[in-house]
Amino acid sequence: MELESKWGKIFIQRFDSHQNTLQETSFDAVFHENCLASEFYSAFLISVPVQGLRILLCGSFYAGHDDFALVDDERLIVLVDTEIFVVDIATGRLLLHKELKVDWQSLWSIYRFGGGYIIHGEIEIVKLNNCFDTEWTFCGGDIWVTLDPAQKAFEIRGDTLRLHDWNGRYYLLNTAGQEIT
Repeated sequence: MELESKWGKIFIQRFDSHQNTLQETSFDAVFHENCLASEFYSAFLISVPVQGLRILLCGSFYAGHDDFALVDDERLIVLVDTEIFVVDIATGRLLLHKELKVDWQSLWSIYRFGGGYIIHGEIEIVKLNNCFDTEWTFCGGDIWVTLDPAQKAFEIRGDTLRLHDWNGRYYLLNTAGQEIT
């Protein structure tokens, strides 16, 4: 994954436990390193070349879907399953590590939305405020996946969310998590 920031590009490279390719040991910071003891994990090497920063962030093997990280001003926000990591890009310092209280464990992507953030999960859509507290959650009739490649299961359009579940049902939500008919 490659993100743009005022410090230039930020690169995030994924390593899985089964690859045995994470041989490097020199990092400016390591977050959530206890998962490295597991036989089933993913590690993310976050590099900010202009700053010379190299950060290792560890998490579940299932973490790291598309758009699991974003740059918000001077912060890098990374979603690893049900955990949020907020890193100061200039210093590499961990500003926040928060476990989200959700019903379903599989959260995939995070985006800016409605004055906060929206998380697209397998079963749950989660709206967070700027302090990463949950404002609301929304579930459909089944998982947020479609068989039709032309039809997106999750889409942000301005101040609305357009959602399709596995059953083919369509939902249109506003920033308050209310269905629009």
